[in-house]
Amino acid sequence: MYTVTKKSFVKDADGKPIKVDKEIEVKHWFFETDNKWFVQRKYGTKVLLLNGKDNAVSVANIKDVANVLRTLQTAVENGELDTVIETAMSKKSVTPA
Repeated sequence: MYTVTKKSFVKDADGKPIKVDKEIEVKHWFFETDNKWFVQRKYGTKVLLLNGKDNAVSVANIKDVANVLRTLQTAVENGELDTVIETAMSKKSVTPA
């Protein structure tokens, strides 16, 4: 588990807000299923369709996950996922009638 420290306010015994540090778990972008590792990228809570139809990249072992994450980082920095992000954000959830 990987955590980061986040500043937050809580109320003390007198009800006054005080600033504290909280440890927050960072959610994984990868997971294992059927002896394969999958790297899934999200924008907020939306899962991105990386090539227009697949929402994850599959690799044979955990060592390859870092390479996929680096490739995704480069793609983001080069603006290659801008259209994918815009598409994910424009989709509205449909409520069944």
